[in-house]
Amino acid sequence: IICIVASWGITHAQPSDEMVTIYSSCNEVKENGLYYIAPMADYPQRILPVICSNGYAMIDGSLDMDTNTLRQFITSWDEGPWQLGRIFSRLDDLSTFRQWWLPADKDTKFRVAKNCGTCATGSRFGDNTVYYTDSHTFCVSKYMDPGCISDKDSWYFHPESCNQCDALLGDLSTTEDGYDHWINCGAVQLDADHPIDHDHNQCVAKGLAFHPAISYIRDACTCYQPLEVDGPKSYQVP
Repeated sequence: IICIVASWGITHAQPSDEMVTIYSSCNEVKENGLYYIAPMADYPQRILPVICSNGYAMIDGSLDMDTNTLRQFITSWDEGPWQLGRIFSRLDDLSTFRQWWLPADKDTKFRVAKNCGTCATGSRFGDNTVYYTDSHTFCVSKYMDPGCISDKDSWYFHPESCNQCDALLGDLSTTEDGYDHWINCGAVQLDADHPIDHDHNQCVAKGLAFHPAISYIRDACTCYQPLEVDGPKSYQVP
């Protein structure tokens, strides 16, 4: 693993301290590993530890267990009543993943890394794939019914539940069609612009809702790559 060392969250650097160069992204990194990047041009002092993988920056919550750093890069956060190894957007925050992740814009690409291994194209949404968590992580009633059912007009049908789950946190359920499908998923593949349809009734009536999420137990990580026409920006930090 290659580690580019930079201090972040330290405000007592002396003038004689050696300066190091960090960059705004992993876009031109040739060797995968742990790096520090400054992904927000308006806030270069906000430095983020990431895993560079195939030119993408892997958002790995385990690199910031107290979330003091990650909070600077998302619009809101919560851990829910069960604390199941991930943070997600607050329930009144209806941001899509692209909106939630502040370094992103309309041109940002997204991939996913199962078990936080390698950033790879999503199975359905290609280079626009991210992880959301379903409502068993944030609703008081965490015993949800399956959402991938044949009755598309049912209140209990949730098309998100038919997508790939890369962090199963519950049991599989056999549907009426005879297929086994997941019930509780901590990391379901959705597109980065997937809207949130959060209904309080879903939380209390065993229905499902989905919010953008970041894992800090390394079971599933979202990766991103900004469009940098002129290449990554560089910064000198102590």
